[in-house]
Amino acid sequence: LRRTGLGTRAELLGADELELDRLVRTIGLPDAARASMAALDDEAMCIVHAFSGGINAFLDDMQSGANGARRPADLDRLDPAYVPPRWAPLDVVIVATAATFSLSSNVQQDLVLTASRLLLGDDRYERLVRFGPLVDSFAIRDPAADQSIQPVTAPATGPSKRTVAWPKGNHEAAASLQRLSRTFDRLRDSLGPFTSNNWVVAPGSTRDGVAFMASDPHGGISIPSSFHEIHLVIDDEDLNAYGIAVAGGPMIHIGHNGQGAWAFTNYGADVGDLYEEVPIDGDRGSVLIDGEPVAVEVRTEHVLVRGDGPVAEPDYEELEIEVVRGHGPVLNPVLPEPLPLLFGDTRISYKWVGAGPTREAQALANLIGVRTWGEFLNNASDWEVGAQNTVFASATGDIGYHATGLFPDRPWASADLNAIEPLPGDGSAEWQGFNPFDAIRTVHNPDWGFLASANADPAGLSADGDLYDTDYLGYVFDFGFRIDRIRRVLAPAAASAAIDWSMMESLQTDVRVGFAELLAPALVAALVRLDTAVKDGGRAPARDALANWDYHATVSSVGSSVFHETVVQLITGNLAPPVLAPLRPLLLGNNQVALRALVQAIETGDAEFFPDGVDAAILTAFLRGCDRLAAFFGSADVADWTWGELHVRQLDHPLGGSYNRGPLPAPGGLAVVNRSDFEYIDEDGAVDLPYRIVDGPDMRFIVELDGDNSVTRLMLPAGSSGDPTSTHYDDQLQLWLDGQYRTALYRWDDVLAGAVSTLTLEP
Repeated sequence: LRRTGLGTRAELLGADELELDRLVRTIGLPDAARASMAALDDEAMCIVHAFSGGINAFLDDMQSGANGARRPADLDRLDPAYVPPRWAPLDVVIVATAATFSLSSNVQQDLVLTASRLLLGDDRYERLVRFGPLVDSFAIRDPAADQSIQPVTAPATGPSKRTVAWPKGNHEAAASLQRLSRTFDRLRDSLGPFTSNNWVVAPGSTRDGVAFMASDPHGGISIPSSFHEIHLVIDDEDLNAYGIAVAGGPMIHIGHNGQGAWAFTNYGADVGDLYEEVPIDGDRGSVLIDGEPVAVEVRTEHVLVRGDGPVAEPDYEELEIEVVRGHGPVLNPVLPEPLPLLFGDTRISYKWVGAGPTREAQALANLIGVRTWGEFLNNASDWEVGAQNTVFASATGDIGYHATGLFPDRPWASADLNAIEPLPGDGSAEWQGFNPFDAIRTVHNPDWGFLASANADPAGLSADGDLYDTDYLGYVFDFGFRIDRIRRVLAPAAASAAIDWSMMESLQTDVRVGFAELLAPALVAALVRLDTAVKDGGRAPARDALANWDYHATVSSVGSSVFHETVVQLITGNLAPPVLAPLRPLLLGNNQVALRALVQAIETGDAEFFPDGVDAAILTAFLRGCDRLAAFFGSADVADWTWGELHVRQLDHPLGGSYNRGPLPAPGGLAVVNRSDFEYIDEDGAVDLPYRIVDGPDMRFIVELDGDNSVTRLMLPAGSSGDPTSTHYDDQLQLWLDGQYRTALYRWDDVLAGAVSTLTLEP
């Protein structure tokens, strides 16, 4: 995490990491961290110094063998002589800065969608890319207003004629964009979770009259874990704080102190823009903004690159970075393939809220002492980048939701001048400060007794699919099934004060597939209409398994296997062929795009995607999927087609090999609360079996907030140790897969009674 944020991976891992280092240096994450560290107050700096000092104490012990410390085995695989560099306070802040970049940057999505429109043409783009949710359920609204999931229906008539000429596209541009996206994917995967669930429940909604808070952030689930536990007790400040932090950071991101509990999910706000800079003839050192020349600053950085020898003997390369004052770094040198093909020699710059100085590290440092709703709101004003849906509960009974972060004010934003595609850099599309969004930012003690978020549009501004008919906030919103399920479960239980530990845990591990509620009835209806063809193909038992499925993706489910494989075949067999080949894995491998597009195509009976009609397409996809399942399982008996064998989880270590864990059978499915999505199309235009899960809960955390008697139950899939030889490297993995929890020790007397070893560092 430290090396990713500093852009120094190539120094350790070699030239394969150069592309990532160049990108991080150009975007300026190290500079943003330096600026943000300068804004920390003395108390926060004390925490930063103490934490980096503790890491250095371990490094010293590791070298000497003192205090039971030992050198982790994976370091020897890197280089037997390698010792990680000592930590500086900046290293702590860079981890926070890099995490906020991962949570808030839309560079990759902006470029992919821009290229998609250019290469596919407006008509195909509009039919594939839909921004509205698939179910109307919004975090800040009364659940009584939520719309129930309505099954998709296809037109009763046959397909309409549709002839669309291919635009003059550049396949090379799409292919280079695909390579670029792999770099961004690696960056995001290196920096931790991107999606999450959270909710808080008021005491009046629970069986025991005590508030609850739950949180589970979602990422690629690497091993070692991207999170670590912190229990911080300071007697003279009457502080007892427990929770979870991003590895490499001392701040409790998700946790409680007995009096207050807090958790975050990513908002999906658009807090960065690309600009097409206006050149000045003969002057490469300036661009034109508002009719005036603006200097292009140049800085030179040296990127160390490990060769075939030891880590201590790297080479280096020079990187020249251009920065347009007021806009940001020019991306052309680090994106040398797609930008010239898409935009010629126009320089494309990137403006991001988090360029610094920003105060999210300060906000995190202060969270451990927040005990009341007022203190929480006051602290939230320091969270300026990485816009978050935050929820809070207090032991005195308050619950609340607050959207943190700075939201750029773009009064000019419209369908004709949208903030997704590169904007004119001439000064006509500048931010007009920041929009307070007061009406939709905060909810306190709602009548319905709970608050939840799950990356969906919290206020429903995108509900009609038009991002610009009200204030523009962003477009990277979840399609709504997770938040819908959470609210549908909690609302009636809250109304009858029936929420307890059992419900909290079962909801966090819930595997009901909301998308199947939407789509499966249409699949079954089509297969019933085509009953003869289904029976002639010998697949009536598979259709019956789908028809009788309860929409829960348990490891023993057969209906889940039939449903998901039919959807895979509809996407790869019907949506993919008309799409420019290199764009298929970029667009249709993105479940948010692929499944919205599939629903839209079925609803309209789109003839380009379904030339023989929707029913015929469903039948073909179903039969082809059954053939694949029978071949994979080596059995024509549908009872053998269990979801757990088809849908597997693997935890990948950066060094691979014996450090990895899995593949292991896993419950969950598409867009469920217990998230376990897999990509619906790969670079070859298909998807291999078994399905390999690409994200899911990096940890699960639930707290019953009751002062000194507060109880925390949690689970980390990758365990509490990064040392592959430790028993705690993977001892929580199977429990996590099974939806089990362990109870943390919280009261200090209990901690001392349960301790198996104690390490004391003298100041």
